[in-house]
Amino acid sequence: MNSLIGASVLSLVLSYLVQVYSGLRERNALALTIDLMTDGTGHAAFMLASLMPGGDPSDLKSALGNLVGSLAATKEAHHFYPLLFYFRFEEPRYAVSRFSFVLLDTVTLIEAALDQRRYGNLATCAAVAAIRRGARMLLETLDAHFPTADDRTDAVIETVLLEASYLKAAQILENAGIAVRPDGHETYVDRRQEWEPLVRRVAPILGYALSEIDRYA
Repeated sequence: MNSLIGASVLSLVLSYLVQVYSGLRERNALALTIDLMTDGTGHAAFMLASLMPGGDPSDLKSALGNLVGSLAATKEAHHFYPLLFYFRFEEPRYAVSRFSFVLLDTVTLIEAALDQRRYGNLATCAAVAAIRRGARMLLETLDAHFPTADDRTDAVIETVLLEASYLKAAQILENAGIAVRPDGHETYVDRRQEWEPLVRRVAPILGYALSEIDRYA
């Protein structure tokens, strides 16, 4: 009986660790994929520019759709194996808060910055909605189950910073040949204020500064 119980416990522990490292590898692969799409900058605007070369949106939906499955798998991995949260890598590109920020900022720019007459249907496509919901669900899972920080930022200063971020992103998109709305900053600020507090609560617990997560900061 002792041998049977010992062998069972050992098998369960080894199986759990194998699943944890498998989930960690998939998470890192997703994070690196997103970082490569930004050309290593961590800027959502660069990611969007790379997915819309010369302003052509034909590849954008499929590229975002390919990320949805990996994002869903990463979210469920953190749900089933909470230990994953505590694996921290020195490079910020592997941080959950970093790649979640890039994804959420990308869909926010699609919804707020892109010219509606030319790209109006992109904001309502299934891939954009899935990326937004998946990234938020991942951050909400971490925020609900781990000792994340409190968000105590000043709303007035935040609005100024977010508007500055929008202007930088819009300039990058325009330089890439992407038509941008002249009045998108208000929508951008409103949408980003909905999800950025989640990022601010999750990022510090593993020792990442906001400047390492938000590359516009």
